[in-house]
Amino acid sequence: MNKALLVVGMHRSGTSALTGALSILGVDIGEELLPAKSDENEKGFFELKEVHSFHERLLLSGGRTWDAPWPLAPSWLDRVATPSRKAELRGILERNFADSELWAVKDPRLCQLLPMWREVLTDLGVDPTVVHIVRQPEAVAASLARRDGFTGEKSGLLWLDHNATAEHDSRGLQRVFVTYEGLLDSKMDSMEDLADRLNIAWPRDTRTTAAEIEDFLTGDLDHRGRSTSGQVREFGRWAEVVAALYRLLQDLSETGGSGEAFDNDFDQIRARQMALQADFDPTLLDHCTRLVLGTGGLNELELTLDAAEREIAGARAYAKQVEESLGLAQVQEADAREFIASLGKKIEAHRLHADEIESYTKTLESDLQEKETLIRALEEDSARKAGLITGHEKMLREAARYARSLESELEKHQNQQKELTRYTRGLESELEKHRNHQKELTRYTQSLESELEKRQSHQKELTLYTQRLLSELEKQQSQQREFLDLIQSLEDPLEHQKARQPDVASRTDAALSPGPSESQRPDEPKQGHD
Repeated sequence: MNKALLVVGMHRSGTSALTGALSILGVDIGEELLPAKSDENEKGFFELKEVHSFHERLLLSGGRTWDAPWPLAPSWLDRVATPSRKAELRGILERNFADSELWAVKDPRLCQLLPMWREVLTDLGVDPTVVHIVRQPEAVAASLARRDGFTGEKSGLLWLDHNATAEHDSRGLQRVFVTYEGLLDSKMDSMEDLADRLNIAWPRDTRTTAAEIEDFLTGDLDHRGRSTSGQVREFGRWAEVVAALYRLLQDLSETGGSGEAFDNDFDQIRARQMALQADFDPTLLDHCTRLVLGTGGLNELELTLDAAEREIAGARAYAKQVEESLGLAQVQEADAREFIASLGKKIEAHRLHADEIESYTKTLESDLQEKETLIRALEEDSARKAGLITGHEKMLREAARYARSLESELEKHQNQQKELTRYTRGLESELEKHRNHQKELTRYTQSLESELEKRQSHQKELTLYTQRLLSELEKQQSQQREFLDLIQSLEDPLEHQKARQPDVASRTDAALSPGPSESQRPDEPKQGHD
């Protein structure tokens, strides 16, 4: 909600045409808009329903309608702009424009309600800009005469009051002034100039929207206001003040000024207006105010309709929650029917009261007829709301059938849940078995590891023993080789001895045989040397 454009201007002055062009250029104007009317605005009003309804109720609560020609004290808005009303306006804006970077609101009633809007937008942290569109007062009067049958003097006063009040209450804000005639003549150039003066860029590319703007801002938007002089009503005592204000506003739109330099001129025009209205009979003013309020009747009806709108909004929210609470929906349905019945009785009572007012004074018969038209519009709106509630009842029945189907589906899911629970329990039992088996396997693994550790230790001992045996064997082999060498060394003398043994034997025999003498011969070896 960073940037807000408040489109202000007198009724039938081109506020719809300007806002429609803004919408084409991508400015957010909301979704729930007033429907177009073939005899008024064929292409649409481009006006948010909630804002329009809020403004109507706010004006009524202050004893005023948009076309009320009598003056009111400057503090009248302070009395009706209660904290609850401001909170309601804040809620409307947050619901419709919370996510919008650039948005616009249009309603000619803004001319009378700008101080309240400024306060609420400040609380929201929104930067407002006022786009004040001005149309030739004669053309406005001709359009009002055709549509509403207003006299030229009444139209002149309304044109003067709306434009002067909007100018005064928008001071201090960023604002620009444009003319309806310039908008229709220049079209896309006017919209580009408006963007330059506001120092913004339109969300949609002007090159792609130029053709749409040209098709939209056509002559049929003029509401046959540029008519022959015979259709233009005289403004009476307001003529000079109206002409002065129009010249000043037209100059500002052409020069692009914001008007601060002309505050004194505007104040003088407003003072002349107040002086001309000073002779308004306060007794007649009080009587007119009571006619608007119906001595409390219309005010009560307005509050009742306000409650009905809140009830319908609650019913819509309730319909979205029906899947969660069908019983509560049935209770609210009964309450809604009871409320509709009581509302019908109240509307009937107010219609009877309006008839009494009509018979009470014939001097204000035309005004009473207008109020009867208002009451019929309220009745049609009530009938429309009753149709909406009937639609909600149908939605509730469909929701009940849907809830029953949900209950059946829930039962199926519960059965599946039971089967899943049994299957889960089986899995848990199987898992417990696996856990026990895992414990046994762990113990067996631990015993194997212990046995393996013992075998590894035994293997180490066996290895050491084998190494000792190999060492011992190696020693024995070395000793055996030494022994063999010794045997070999012994065998050689033995062989030599054996070789000499025959000679010894022969000598022995010779010695043992009788010889010549016992003495030893010289060539014989001495005994004992063998």
